[in-house]
Amino acid sequence: MSARTKVVVAGAIVTFRSKPAGFEFQLSELFAATSWSAIRVGVRRSAGTAFLKWAYQHPEEIECLGKDDENHQHYRKIC
Repeated sequence: MSARTKVVVAGAIVTFRSKPAGFEFQLSELFAATSWSAIRVGVRRSAGTAFLKWAYQHPEEIECLGKDDENHQHYRKIC
């Protein structure tokens, strides 16, 4: 995992933890639209994989809801 991917995932986790329980989202929604689109596509894909892995490792915090028609993973904050 690249250093940039680690920064993106770390930022996403910080933002995620500030959200209320029950918050449903996809990874891109944890960022301002302009900052998400400024991240290179390869880094966004890598961050998506890394965030999903993190989610599976933290089932007490986050639930994976599955993918939508555009193949974007959705999540729900548990606590």
